[in-house]
Amino acid sequence: MAVGPNAPTLQCSRFAMDRTRCTQTASVADGRCRQCDGLDRPEDGLPQQQLREPVASQESGGSQVDISPLASRAADDVIASEMPEPSGRGDRCSAEVQSPSLPEDPRSPGTEAALRCTSAGAARQADQAPIAETALRVVREAARLAETAADTATRRAARATSGGQSAAEAAMHASHAHALDAARYAKLAVEDHAAGELRPLPNYARSAIASCRLAEIAAGVPDTTAPLTAALEAYKSPQELLEEAERRSRFELEYEKQQQTETGMDALNRAKRYRDVGTAEQVIPMLGWSRQMVRVIQHAADGRLWVDSSGTARLINRTGAPGRVVAAARVRLLRQAGYLSSGSDREADTFLLPSLGAQRVLYLAGLHPDGIHPDDRAAHAARFKAALRDRRGKQAARNTAARLPQLDRWAMRHADDLPVSLAQQQEARAWSSCSSTGR
Repeated sequence: MAVGPNAPTLQCSRFAMDRTRCTQTASVADGRCRQCDGLDRPEDGLPQQQLREPVASQESGGSQVDISPLASRAADDVIASEMPEPSGRGDRCSAEVQSPSLPEDPRSPGTEAALRCTSAGAARQADQAPIAETALRVVREAARLAETAADTATRRAARATSGGQSAAEAAMHASHAHALDAARYAKLAVEDHAAGELRPLPNYARSAIASCRLAEIAAGVPDTTAPLTAALEAYKSPQELLEEAERRSRFELEYEKQQQTETGMDALNRAKRYRDVGTAEQVIPMLGWSRQMVRVIQHAADGRLWVDSSGTARLINRTGAPGRVVAAARVRLLRQAGYLSSGSDREADTFLLPSLGAQRVLYLAGLHPDGIHPDDRAAHAARFKAALRDRRGKQAARNTAARLPQLDRWAMRHADDLPVSLAQQQEARAWSSCSSTGR
């Protein structure tokens, strides 16, 4: 670069750290001013004169200029600054990696503790192996039995009649849901057994047994889970069996107390009511009754249905005199079906009383009111539709719909074994005690 009074004026090429350019005039060969010539470049981070590349001097005979000791120290500082400072856990980890690993003394406390843990884990694994194998067989068998119960419910739903179709389908869906739960527990047990996790297997087996039992209850088949439960109970110690019996006893007492508070019945009468609810769900929709018919039977059961001298059915009012007239067609339909009868040989000036079948219908209708139609027209249409479903002609279906169906022997079963509430039992005991004392 030419330097002199006639040389072109150039600005200093050095930039500061904040990227502001020097405002001085360049006066050296590298395009810098004399003040910036010895300073470091921001893009290099090192002094310009200390880290300048060695060049060959042709004039000095081709010898190469070495890096000065100051540049060597600067390079070492740069390398040291780029290396991370060891501290804390990283320092120890680096030392462990760099230092050669020495064989650990088997007599050291850490080695002995590790050996004891390993031996204890192997012992627990060996102790869990027999019950794990049994639990695996049990959970598979429970899944199979639950699937069998669900298939039984499906076949019953396929053969169900029109009246019990909805109940059979509900039982089928509930049984299949519990069977799917049992299959899921069996799949989890197989996966854990394959992975070597043996501890959860007994819990999976118990859950599968519970799901299998619920599937059998929903399908209405006998209980087949007792052998599976006994196979799991065989591996329990007497102390565990005693603790489980105590927990089960406490749970049963609390559950019984809660159910008695909600229903007002003990366990035996609750089972009877549950049985009758199932009967009502199948019988009431098949009868084709209306709410007005049920109300007439209720009036007859209360002793308020009176037939006057003209043969007209009336209700006895509060004063004991005959009151408003009851629909003659409705009363005639109930009397023709045998649900109403006079208390004597007379057909007039007498009370109409409900028969045993009518009392049974009245009780079942209270357990399943959704099976009762809102009026006589809807009830007649339901009876006509049911008659057509039995593949009868229209005229035969009309004749069938004009009559009320009779209760069969299956619907009348357990008619004399009705559930009794706790209040009724207490009243009966009080009456019995009063009768025995002669009061």
